[in-house]
Amino acid sequence: MLPPGYKGEVPKGYYVYRSGTNNVFVFLRAFYQDPKNLTPAVELVEQAKIYPLNGKATAKAMVFPDASGVAANMLPISDGSAFDQLKQLVDSEGANLAGSDWLGMLASIGIIKDQPFNPDAHTRQILDQAAKTGYKMSRVINAVETSPVREPSRLRAPTLPDSEVALVAAVDDSNRLRGPQLPGWLVAVRGCIR
Repeated sequence: MLPPGYKGEVPKGYYVYRSGTNNVFVFLRAFYQDPKNLTPAVELVEQAKIYPLNGKATAKAMVFPDASGVAANMLPISDGSAFDQLKQLVDSEGANLAGSDWLGMLASIGIIKDQPFNPDAHTRQILDQAAKTGYKMSRVINAVETSPVREPSRLRAPTLPDSEVALVAAVDDSNRLRGPQLPGWLVAVRGCIR
């Protein structure tokens, strides 16, 4: 796997994937023959090796913790800390993350690569409410998009107090959601901070 803009030598004998970002999430999957004996599948996954380019000789051993029966919250962040996580992502990805229009929207709320993101208490409160509203909006949009039966109707997303934003989406006759395709939390927060 090569990072964005990599122009160095590509080693022979590997399948090469050029990532558009510096951060990647890798899923490893192995199939089993017998559901009562997962050992062969687990051993196959444990043969995977991920290491830096030209770092095979010094690569640390991979660790595969057993997460069976371990509780984990896999839902997206639904409070204002989502903006702190977004700031970390902007710092690590820079221009690889999005186009200038999206990065400009983030800059309008203070999220700029390699610059401090220190919203005051009032702005933190707005960001927290925006993230909560955006999370709820995403759940509704997902329910509408995945529902097997949808009537053509008009949906109005909730807005925050004193906001100038009213995000309106509609389901057209082809059962497609149409309207602004911006993440709800970003639409909500831009309206509140104006």
